[in-house]
Amino acid sequence: MQKARSPFLRDLILLLVVLLWGVARPAAGGSLHRVSIGDLALDSGGVLKDCTVAYRQFGKINSERSNIVIFPTWFGGTTGHIGRVIGPGKLIDTTRYAVLALAALGNGESSTPTSVRDVMTGKFPAFTIGDMVRAQHLLLTRYLKITHVYAVVGGSMGGMQAFQWLVAYPEFMDKAVPYVGSLRLTPYDLYLLHLQKNMIESEVRAHVPTDSIWGNIHLIQQLTVRTPHYVNAHTDPDDIDNRLKTFYATPASTVPLAGFLTQLNAMIAFNIFREYDDDPLRAAARVKAKTLIIVSRSDHTVNPEPAIRFAPLIHARLLVLDDDCGHLAIGCNMTRVAQTIAQFLDH
Repeated sequence: MQKARSPFLRDLILLLVVLLWGVARPAAGGSLHRVSIGDLALDSGGVLKDCTVAYRQFGKINSERSNIVIFPTWFGGTTGHIGRVIGPGKLIDTTRYAVLALAALGNGESSTPTSVRDVMTGKFPAFTIGDMVRAQHLLLTRYLKITHVYAVVGGSMGGMQAFQWLVAYPEFMDKAVPYVGSLRLTPYDLYLLHLQKNMIESEVRAHVPTDSIWGNIHLIQQLTVRTPHYVNAHTDPDDIDNRLKTFYATPASTVPLAGFLTQLNAMIAFNIFREYDDDPLRAAARVKAKTLIIVSRSDHTVNPEPAIRFAPLIHARLLVLDDDCGHLAIGCNMTRVAQTIAQFLDH
């Protein structure tokens, strides 16, 4: 029998709904490809030299090229992780759709800084969620010769990218499914991200060992990816000391710490309404694709309210998961969510 703490460790490392499927067999295919798209002009006015964007393909593209679904990675996630949540009975059926898992900048597969100090000093330029999506669009259109996809699907930071795709390239997709994502983060969300950012930067300046920094990150995230009720109901108080030890014994995230920090910065700066004079109606007018928005009512990591309020402005279908699973509610409701997404994509 598998030890009870294995799902607990997966929650610590991967942080997202899909972690509950972490031991499932990945979808067929999925070799990693890295493509240099040249110098990428950034929203900041800077340039990311020789930008690389990585991707994996799961499933076969049909002759009409009408079954392509793009799936950007979530915060701290890789394209390999996406392979574990797609396939028959999961988020996207790869016997019907060809999924292109797109690596967000900073995730260790696409362009990523090697040093936290390079991020802190600006030696590695800051990028935004918009820059992530622009890099993916260049990969698809210029190098893969894909000018239209059937759908874009993404969760958490991937959901932010999905929303960005909707307004930045409204004609590029027919449908979109952002889940447990946001269009701009709420003050509560920002406090959480700034806590992690400030902790990383201050501990790097103090020469704290990297494994200790990751342990502190794991501890913060354990407090937020689930609700207090869920944590209390699923944690033996007598096991707290052992669990605390695992925070610092668990291997570091598959995303380098420097890349983790760049993605934190990108989310902190994210506000899809900014270029529309903070007017949600103007941003909504950009959206052309049919959209299914999925949120968790009890999400303490990405507050669901901005997405809930945006849904009627774009006539989106809205699925609100209402339990105590928090940010990981997709995993708690995988069958229901998979069926809802399949019905949305099939009709």
